[in-house]
Amino acid sequence: WHVELTCLERAPAELEQRIDERVAAMLRSGLIEEVRRLRAVGLERNPSAAAAIGYRETLSLLDGAITADELAPLIIRDTRRLVKKQRTWFRSQLPAHRVLDASGLKDCDELFGPA
Repeated sequence: WHVELTCLERAPAELEQRIDERVAAMLRSGLIEEVRRLRAVGLERNPSAAAAIGYRETLSLLDGAITADELAPLIIRDTRRLVKKQRTWFRSQLPAHRVLDASGLKDCDELFGPA
């Protein structure tokens, strides 16, 4: 099999803005209530799910370990740390590959077309 890898990247500032916006959208869409409902049906019996970014910080809020004002910044911090870890892994583990700026993609042809 011939395999070609393409890495989609974004400028750090754009990525940070997207993380900020995503966390705000998650909170507006009811993340706290979602975690409250999931906890009631056994979320914490699944350690992987309970430790997921967003869920673990919200569980800390529900436990009184952090305040509502601390929730979004904590989720943002933890998400940025995960992104950094993932980017480092991709750079060190994957063979040479094509890198595209994801913010500049206009359609699938650029992504799936010839390198």
